[in-house]
Amino acid sequence: MKTRQIKIVDILSERKDWVTGKELSAILEVSDRTIRSDINAINCELKDAIEASVRYGYRLKEDASGVNQIQNDDLIPQSLEERCNFLIKRLFLYKKINIIDLQNEIYYSTFTIRNDIKHIRKMLEAYPDLSIVENGEVISLQGSEESKRQFHKDILVHETKGDFININKIAGLFPDFDLLRVSKVLEETLNTYNYKLRAETIPMLMIHIGVGIQRMMDFNCVDMGADDERIKGTVEYQIAHEFFTKITKFLRCEINENEIVLLARLLMGRQHNRYISDTSFLDNSVVLLNRIIVGINEVYDVDFSNDEFFKDGLLIHIQHLLKRLETNTTIQNVYLHDVKKQYPMVFDVSVFVGKIIEDYMHVTMVEDEIGFLAIHLGAAYDRLNLHQHYYHAVLIQPNNQLMTSMCADKIKHRFGDRLVIDATVRVYEENVIKRLKPDIIISTVNVKHTLDIPTVIIGMFFNEDDEYKIFRLINDLDHQRQALEFSDQMQHLLTDEFFFKDLECESYEDVINQLCDALYGAGRVSEVFKESTFEREKMAWTSLSYGFAIPHPLKYSTIKTTVAVASLKKPVQWGNFKVKFVMLLAVKEEDKDILRIFFDWFSNVCDDPVLLSQITVAQNVNELMELMTK
Repeated sequence: MKTRQIKIVDILSERKDWVTGKELSAILEVSDRTIRSDINAINCELKDAIEASVRYGYRLKEDASGVNQIQNDDLIPQSLEERCNFLIKRLFLYKKINIIDLQNEIYYSTFTIRNDIKHIRKMLEAYPDLSIVENGEVISLQGSEESKRQFHKDILVHETKGDFININKIAGLFPDFDLLRVSKVLEETLNTYNYKLRAETIPMLMIHIGVGIQRMMDFNCVDMGADDERIKGTVEYQIAHEFFTKITKFLRCEINENEIVLLARLLMGRQHNRYISDTSFLDNSVVLLNRIIVGINEVYDVDFSNDEFFKDGLLIHIQHLLKRLETNTTIQNVYLHDVKKQYPMVFDVSVFVGKIIEDYMHVTMVEDEIGFLAIHLGAAYDRLNLHQHYYHAVLIQPNNQLMTSMCADKIKHRFGDRLVIDATVRVYEENVIKRLKPDIIISTVNVKHTLDIPTVIIGMFFNEDDEYKIFRLINDLDHQRQALEFSDQMQHLLTDEFFFKDLECESYEDVINQLCDALYGAGRVSEVFKESTFEREKMAWTSLSYGFAIPHPLKYSTIKTTVAVASLKKPVQWGNFKVKFVMLLAVKEEDKDILRIFFDWFSNVCDDPVLLSQITVAQNVNELMELMTK
């Protein structure tokens, strides 16, 4: 199955509803005819998994079988990215590759393959000691074993993005041995030592181990140098030694001391709540914690100073973070993309926190670590119930006082943080209701009226079904209020002057330069705005799935709050994604609540690929506003 066809299945599976051929063609940037051809091919392979309707489009059948077993492994590479990944894997698997043999295998010309090699060389710029060496028609990958493994791991991580909890899919990346059996051995060994790992780190640990075993089977081992002696006395070393002793009994590789040390170091970086006794880590962590709390309050107007649970958890996390930075230990955050997409506001605060740590400790924070900070911040943010709106309600309860009190008390106990019962009445009287001006009417008897006030009918004993009815109504009112708030703000910030259709750019830097220059030329931002925007990108990419990027500065440097929009003529590589639609946020400090409003909107629509694809092809500001407030 082609990669594009797999994307169609993914979109239909995620949408769980009808999607028109025109919408699919807009998302995938192909013709309607190509979509019809792909649907036919999918149905041939997956036994009519997709139903078609002339009126509604396409929908994945509820009983579609085989969808979750779709694999990319046997695909002939088609796109530039697929060919490069295919070629990189071959370079890891074989010490040398003959280009002529490769041409016959994947049915591409020598000219195309050599262009792909140029692209891989550009990818290798992030790994300074790696290079592709050519000797006539033969190529090989040269460099340290550590860098080769890191490069290999990064390629695999990119392939599995969004499906890390599927251990079978991770195991499928290593066809030469049974990674599921290896995982079972690791689990048993950890249990023997009663050694606990953070659950979210285990999938990435298995990728590390899988890459290591694959390289060992090909007689490529790491050299850990003189670091061994510090580790040999640790429980992690004992676990690693026992683990490798067990797996080498059924795998074609030998125990290697350096591999044991490497795994021990990886375990140290992933252990759950390990105590760090070094007082310097504690002292620095206390200073950083105080700076973080003060900084967040000053910049985002969010006060975490009274949240002891947050402070205790973050203090421990910072100690582990500083230890990892000192020992150059990295932890891959497998949920990084989901955190950025689903909680963009919290992630943005985490970037700010990362900058505080960088400036104080003179270190470099990576995106993965920023994502872990977001988990602590997000939980604390939710506990504050920030920006949650209280709704006023009238309870209509014709029963006796005891029954009325019991019903009202149950509602207050469950929804006391979201609504207030202003009055309890025995009968519906329109003038009384009008005078009270409630947001919601709750009644234990069926009541009909003409007022534009949402009404929910519950039982006098207020059971779980009644609780769900009120919860659903509050949720609907939240969405309506947020939509109105968003629409009110955005209509003042989006203008024709800063809407750039079919902007021609060669890189993400080019996009930022052009948009920032336009804002600066119009007097909307200060001269440090562009520099701060690039600084924010260095901390963590602002690109997201479905071709979106939302760049903004790290520090407030705006004269007049504005949103500059660019629909790119051709997509540009922006971090891990190809981006074709950019919204540059320029927000004054006194308007900082707009960031929260905007990011709330994006987190609500980010799971609708059809709507996002429509937004990317908006022709003007009016059309864009109509789609954004849809």
